[in-house]
Amino acid sequence: MAQNDSPAQIIILGPHRSGTSLTTRLVNLMGAWFGEDSDSIGQNEENPKGFWERRDVIALNDEILQAHNCSWYDLSQWPLNGSETPDAAPKKKIDTAIKRWVKEMNSHGDWVVKDPRMCHTLPYWLPHLNNPVIVMTHRHPLEIAQSLRTRNMFPLHTGLALWEYAMVSIFNATRHLPVIHSYHNAMLHDPVGCTKELYTALSTHAPQLKLPETVEIEQFVSPDLHREKAKDEDRARFLSDFQNQLWGYCKAPDTLPNDALNYNKRSREFFLLTELAFALQKERLEKSELAHEKRILEHELQEANQAREAIQSAFDTELANNKQLLAELEDTQASLHASNHELNAIKRSKIWRLRCALARLVGRA
Repeated sequence: MAQNDSPAQIIILGPHRSGTSLTTRLVNLMGAWFGEDSDSIGQNEENPKGFWERRDVIALNDEILQAHNCSWYDLSQWPLNGSETPDAAPKKKIDTAIKRWVKEMNSHGDWVVKDPRMCHTLPYWLPHLNNPVIVMTHRHPLEIAQSLRTRNMFPLHTGLALWEYAMVSIFNATRHLPVIHSYHNAMLHDPVGCTKELYTALSTHAPQLKLPETVEIEQFVSPDLHREKAKDEDRARFLSDFQNQLWGYCKAPDTLPNDALNYNKRSREFFLLTELAFALQKERLEKSELAHEKRILEHELQEANQAREAIQSAFDTELANNKQLLAELEDTQASLHASNHELNAIKRSKIWRLRCALARLVGRA
């Protein structure tokens, strides 16, 4: 139960590619503690504004999922739907680490965290949270599936199954918690207005937060982030009846039934396709790496050939110069030999001897 003197523990929940990174950063700009830069996994080309996920939180959630032989992309053996009590064995193992982590975060005042894995692992965290505030991010499931197909080569129905499992878990686990709903497409079209709405809703639970400056919001939120757009005619066609119904609950949370939701059994089968998708992705990556290595080797070979040709050219030039010098040396040696021969002949002549004798006489006089 929330306590007035406890910091707000703001949990951003939503599946992968649903806009949780954007929402987390906006709450961070309001003043909620996220962590040090070294705690973050940073950003890359698929999320240039940053993932706003913590390494330690990902590690904890992965440990929970792996205890059930699951991962973020394969939930075929996941036993919970958000409404059950977690198994005692993995829960006992993880409790100490979560408790320590929450205590450290509480020391900084109001804080915010997000990890899409937490859509499923939230029941493990809730016993350690005394003032949780949930922010659910919503994006049309087909756009999420399209984004996962682009990034991970997942079939559309696998991406839709991941979204379905995430939303069922979130709705079930947060029934008795304060929940604020944020809509990704609306945020991209009107970032300032939607951020104000989010701030107003959060300030009820975290009055210490401040509304970010308009320039901060506009610098961070860009319409370019909306890279996957579902066509209107495809939005309902690709979804199952239950997924369309679930999307209706997202748009109108007040229509959510009182009874716990359950996964569509057929959706579980689509997780088996993720292994194939990852195998294809691995093969594509290996081919890309091999092609890159081939280009590097070809470039190095080209440089080596150019260097060899340059050395050969220099050697040929030097050899030609040496031949010319050798010929000039041979000519000089021949001339010197002839001169020596001529000199010896002169020395042996009588004239030479007479001249020498005359020179000696003149010297005595």
